[in-house]
Amino acid sequence: MVETELYLIRHGETDWSRAHRYTGRTDLALTAAGREECRRTRATLFELAGSEAVFDRVYASPMARAVQTAECIFGPQCPVEVSDLLREIDFGDLEGLTLAEQEATCPDASVWRHGGRNGETLEEVGRRADAFLGTCVGERDRVVVVSHGYIMRIIAARALGLQPHHGALFAMSTGSVGLVADVRGRRVVAAWNLPARSG
Repeated sequence: MVETELYLIRHGETDWSRAHRYTGRTDLALTAAGREECRRTRATLFELAGSEAVFDRVYASPMARAVQTAECIFGPQCPVEVSDLLREIDFGDLEGLTLAEQEATCPDASVWRHGGRNGETLEEVGRRADAFLGTCVGERDRVVVVSHGYIMRIIAARALGLQPHHGALFAMSTGSVGLVADVRGRRVVAAWNLPARSG
């Protein structure tokens, strides 16, 4: 029997995600392609959860790109609960840089080792993930979370009892859907990085 289902959805495309820039606290809107991507994400979610699925709660980061994604998927009338715990990691000096720019200007910086340079540490983000899981996800809940790549991967890691840096093991594309679930007494990754359906 499935006891808890945690559906994790990364927001759709923004100008910075398309350019592979670190996007933490910069509040960007979805691109037109991102909005279309999210409409297709809805099909992926309900194919995974079941066409008649009813969710106990839908949470989103307060950032525009996450709220817009939730609205694209569920409609503007859906009661989305916004949580500051779901903000993306504060990348500090890395904010807005591409990986190539980071390697040129801050070659010793590694988000998955140290967190954001002069921003949040992985331990701080891990504590946010733990707080979210402890206060917002109960037993036998079906919960949807719409948020950002790094924090979502850390939430997945912590839900499985792994350390925050193990989030590096979970690739997550824009508009993708993942599922962490309790199945027969064991928490597992039941699906991951499922893309928005084409067409």
